[in-house]
Amino acid sequence: MKLSTIKVIRLLLFIVLLLNSPLHAQDHYAFTPIDCSDGLSGNRVRNIIQLRDGRIAINANEIVSIYDGTSFQYFHYNKSNIIPLNDYGGHHRIYVNEDYIYIKDWYKLMAININEECFEQHLDDLFKSYGVKGALVNFFVDEAGNYWMLTDDDVLLYRDYAGGKTVEFLKDVSMNGDERDKLLDIAVVNQQVFLFYNSSLMVCYDLETSRELYREYALDEKQDKVATLLVVPRGKYLYYLMNGRKTEALRFDVELRKWEVILETEYRLNVLSVGKEHDIWITCQAGLWVCDEKLQNKQFIPTLEFVDGKEIKTEVSTVFNDNQGGTWIGTLDRGICYYHPNRFKFKNVGKVFFPNIDQNGEVSVSCFVEDTHDEILVGTRQGLLRYSLSEGKLSVEAGLPRNLRCNGLTKDSRQRIWLSSVEALFCIQNGKSRSYPVRDVAKVFEAPDKNLYICSYIDGLCLLNPDTGELKKIAESEGRQINSVSQIRNYKEGMLIGICNLGLFTYDYKNQVLTAPMFKDKKAWRDFYDIHHYSDLYVDSRNLIWLATQDGLIVWNPKNEEIRMFYMENGLVNNSIQAISEDRHHVMWITTSYGISCVNVVQEGGRTEYSFSNFNHSDGVIEREFLERSVYVTKDDVILMGGIDGFNEFRINKLPPVKQDMKPLFVSFHLFGKKVEMDKAYDGNILLSEPVSATQKIILNYDQNFVSFDFSALNYINRSQTHYRYRLTGLDKEWHEIVSPTGTGTASYANLPSGTYDLEVYAANNSKQWGSSCATI
Repeated sequence: MKLSTIKVIRLLLFIVLLLNSPLHAQDHYAFTPIDCSDGLSGNRVRNIIQLRDGRIAINANEIVSIYDGTSFQYFHYNKSNIIPLNDYGGHHRIYVNEDYIYIKDWYKLMAININEECFEQHLDDLFKSYGVKGALVNFFVDEAGNYWMLTDDDVLLYRDYAGGKTVEFLKDVSMNGDERDKLLDIAVVNQQVFLFYNSSLMVCYDLETSRELYREYALDEKQDKVATLLVVPRGKYLYYLMNGRKTEALRFDVELRKWEVILETEYRLNVLSVGKEHDIWITCQAGLWVCDEKLQNKQFIPTLEFVDGKEIKTEVSTVFNDNQGGTWIGTLDRGICYYHPNRFKFKNVGKVFFPNIDQNGEVSVSCFVEDTHDEILVGTRQGLLRYSLSEGKLSVEAGLPRNLRCNGLTKDSRQRIWLSSVEALFCIQNGKSRSYPVRDVAKVFEAPDKNLYICSYIDGLCLLNPDTGELKKIAESEGRQINSVSQIRNYKEGMLIGICNLGLFTYDYKNQVLTAPMFKDKKAWRDFYDIHHYSDLYVDSRNLIWLATQDGLIVWNPKNEEIRMFYMENGLVNNSIQAISEDRHHVMWITTSYGISCVNVVQEGGRTEYSFSNFNHSDGVIEREFLERSVYVTKDDVILMGGIDGFNEFRINKLPPVKQDMKPLFVSFHLFGKKVEMDKAYDGNILLSEPVSATQKIILNYDQNFVSFDFSALNYINRSQTHYRYRLTGLDKEWHEIVSPTGTGTASYANLPSGTYDLEVYAANNSKQWGSSCATI
């Protein structure tokens, strides 16, 4: 009991010292949780590894599952699947090669046959077929997928898996001079075999000749006993994690034969993994370490933060870096936390960041304006706040009534800030505020002639005298009453365009003529002008007019009077449009009730083409819907988008679309709407003798002609941004293109005539750059 207390005190003391030590500029890691609610077999994650085909194998709560980015496949075992491993007293080690997943855990070994999708029965017979005559006492798989088998007569066997040949590599493996020394791990680098022992001894052999090349202790220091040891080869390095009398993470340069200390702690280290950019990840009881390749910048992460700002504190049991550049963090009791540097492009300033909001309450972010450099005023339905872009912190704005229901924020040419609210209109300048007894103001707008116009929900469009507070209501030219105006914009010289209770209107402020509704006599607008509620209006740099509706996006080109209507089937992330803005690259940003669409517009040869990139919660976008007109672009090209329970911040130049070279994988095959099972006969015909992911050919009877295939691109970064193109050669003349919100694509064909066909599938992410290879059956 005393010993445990001392260890805890040392650990806490170390963390306190660490958090007060100046290491380097801390990187921000925002994780996505994957747990039982997503289909994970359990939240107690022990091992994570990637199969050769790209799928992820996870050992959680003693159940192994395989994840394809969209769903989990579970594998169950019984006593007949286990063989003893009397020399391995450690926990949860997992290996993979082309055909098998091996799990070592506390004196036992199991294997999943990937091709048969089940645990291997009578595993001892499999090893006998490999030439193992005695009992197996320990087992290792190297990076190439070859086997190293230690038998009870202390002989190490090596099996070249691809060549199918087993040879005796070394006798008396456990003898270190006159002393026994237990073999703990094996690694192979550059045709050299490294054996690692309980005493921290490392012995290097030539792979072809079994000749010993050299031996040495880690850091030239013999250990009394190493409790656990993990070796991870990567490039010219061997990464070495040791728990014993000393707890260390080391790196050995195979070419220079030089040891380096990565980390030395007073507490146990669990697992080490090396990322695609050679960053080093180490898990432990207290959290997570991240270190750069040069071993100069080390960052300790005691709590794991999710994209919405929520945090969890738990033991991090394992870590794995996949071939897409993603990092999978396995925790003791909270499932998996997934991180990818290209994933959370959008900073999510969630409800937890708002100092004036009870976490059981709701915050609605309705407007923004840039006050001074780095300072943003944020209007909400619960009051006005100030946001520091550099610090990422919110504070309640002083000098104004609390709990104002803010509608709009505007900065005029005299640097005055106008706050429109349900309660009153406020003018803020030089730290002082003045209120005007004008209720239900939507927005203040400064026209090119420097006049200030009020968009009022109860008085329509009014001209404001800022000195006296007098309002002059602007009447409609034909006598129809405009009761409510939510927005106006510059349209063309001398004219404004806006949204009112009658639809769209224009106001010629030079001649003082207001026309509502506009376009009512234009043939192209007959289907639009009086049926839609407009959420937002934007006139872009091309003089295109963008209109947000609750059922799609309207784009009007006044030059050729062309109207384009866009829905989800045309590329939008969602049909309910809330706000529209344009950045300095002339890219349009559209917020919706579920996600953000980025629209690139290309005008060439009299034609206008629109292409969409979509973003959602997996990119850091707020989970709940955005609010009408709640969008703002700063002078430094930071775009802010507000909604329910928070807002998004995005630096427009931060990350361009990233190409992923995707190769899709067939995950299921259906006949007449029912999933086809492996080795099961259908009308006397076995259709799948191996998993559909490995199937090259399917032979059907002539009347088995209603078929569908499901496929996954293994898009772990953002499965909802997965695009597919497929065709059935011999039938389809054109490619079919689909976007899958779930990540799973489906190709279905009915009444197929007899013949021979090839189904080809390509995949891409938002970049729409198709992968270099396709899946084919």
